[in-house]
Amino acid sequence: WLNSPHVPLDLISDPQWRRDNVDLLDAVMVDFIAAFDRDAFVEEAQERGIPSTPMLKVSEFVNHPQPNSRSWFADVEHPVIGPYRTAGAPYRLSRTPWRIRRPAPRLGEQNVDTLWQTRSAVPAGAQINGADGQTPHTERPRPLDGVRVVDFTQAVAGPVTTSFLAFLGADVIKVETEARPQARRPEHPGFAELNRNKRSVTIDAQNPQGHDVALRLAAQSDIVIDNWRAGVMDRMGLGYERLREVKPDIIAVQMPGLGLVGPSHHFTTYGQQIFGFCGLGMIWGHPDSPMTTRPKLGYTDYIAASAAVGVILTALEHRAETGEGQFIEVAQLEALAATLGALYMDYSVNGVDAEPRGNHSERFAPHDVYACLGHDAWCAIACRDDEDWRRLVIAMESPGWAADGRWDTLAGRAAGKEELDRRIGEWTASLTPQQVFDRLQRNGVPAGMDQGPDKLVWDPHLRARGSVVTVAPPAPWNVGPPLTHPALSARLSDTPAECGAPAPTQGQDNDDVYRNVIGLRDDEIKRLTDAGALV
Repeated sequence: WLNSPHVPLDLISDPQWRRDNVDLLDAVMVDFIAAFDRDAFVEEAQERGIPSTPMLKVSEFVNHPQPNSRSWFADVEHPVIGPYRTAGAPYRLSRTPWRIRRPAPRLGEQNVDTLWQTRSAVPAGAQINGADGQTPHTERPRPLDGVRVVDFTQAVAGPVTTSFLAFLGADVIKVETEARPQARRPEHPGFAELNRNKRSVTIDAQNPQGHDVALRLAAQSDIVIDNWRAGVMDRMGLGYERLREVKPDIIAVQMPGLGLVGPSHHFTTYGQQIFGFCGLGMIWGHPDSPMTTRPKLGYTDYIAASAAVGVILTALEHRAETGEGQFIEVAQLEALAATLGALYMDYSVNGVDAEPRGNHSERFAPHDVYACLGHDAWCAIACRDDEDWRRLVIAMESPGWAADGRWDTLAGRAAGKEELDRRIGEWTASLTPQQVFDRLQRNGVPAGMDQGPDKLVWDPHLRARGSVVTVAPPAPWNVGPPLTHPALSARLSDTPAECGAPAPTQGQDNDDVYRNVIGLRDDEIKRLTDAGALV
């Protein structure tokens, strides 16, 4: 089919054409891939540089050689349930490794003993948060004022990480080259979203002289971060050991997809592939839904980014106390898998291999998403206990069917789930999501409404809290209305975040960074530019 004269090759090669015809391409791909063994296809695809991973069950991931060769799972001994295996660390630190010091406590186990230890004193001369002490004091400082980040990240997970650091006050310098152009066009708004508050400098670190400039920049910085495939930074001569030669207390962060070592570490992956690899993709859906309709989310990127920010702050704190930098590996697979410990425990302790169950809950009933008045309009309702159920009945104006005594208990509501959901759905179908939400919230029933981005942008609650910010469009788009972005969700009372500076144009901060950060002279800048090191 791909060679059909009815579909010219130049069309198939056009990303926009493929996006516009994704249903057609998916149908062809489903038939084609169905002829292959799953793991054999993945290996063949990876050899050809095609991002691909198997969709694993929880049991398959628990027994897979990639996490096990890295000794990722944590083996714990509990006084009640005995030995069990659970999720390991979402990141790895070379100086201050993550570890489980004790199993989950029994009720009241530490009533007498204290869990807290006296915090070590900050040594004389150590700078809080790694700040260089030269940042001018302002009335509203930010947590990472004085911290400088050299940002080699691409795609989503890495840029999200560095954007959070930038919001918290870090001077994030994005290193770019013409060889790896970023999608800054208006039809690709991701760049504008993920690179606010950053600066941009053009250095070709693969050029020998550019490599030296990159090292000089690292020597004036606190953190160097990338999210490339395993080994890329080392091959470029910018691995941790080389970086610490020019800055002994540097914090180097790498965010490979599946890790720096292991039988699958060389895989090319994006968040969607990792989402399926750890077992989450297999269970995220309804039991009777075809696999082709399950979510294919880049959820991994945001989980990995959050983990990376947390561990970077930990490393900065350790450096403030000891003066030591360190190397951090945030394997995106492990960052996401670390959120699924309960599933891995259920398998290792109880032998239960998790299955998709839609919105079903074993603890609450009703607990589902219901269709409302309008096109593709939905609301979510959860009753935690019998009191919530009584409040829901009142909100529905006490329909006759709800007086049936079998609905009065959780067991009764769970046993009649199918009929109960149908009855509630008949009520919600007569109201808009906003009407359902308002009625149930007024009556104290947990409820929400499905909102797409077009509604979230104007949500009065988010607007009132300042959770939506408007930012001038980055040049060269600087025409038209401001762009709308989410603000940082964490709120710090004394050191508030700043999310309002637009993403930089490529190389817009070259002059300042070349001269005032790296310390290049005019003649050096000209020579390095002529040599292709500065582009």
